[in-house]
Amino acid sequence: MTTDTIMHIILLDLGREMRGGQLQVFYLARALHHSDGFSVVVACPAGAPLAREAAAAGIAVLPL
Repeated sequence: MTTDTIMHIILLDLGREMRGGQLQVFYLARALHHSDGFSVVVACPAGAPLAREAAAAGIAVLPL
């Protein structure tokens, strides 16, 4: 990927708990957030643990 190309990624999870699926979304979002060439947004229920964890890690959150 060239340095002037950014891939925009939205990760969607509708869970209201922090379980295995939500952890996978968080780990992927965090890894992409710290990688060059990616812009990541986590879309999840407002107030869900995933929303809080992602926001605390500096990841953009789209509350649903």
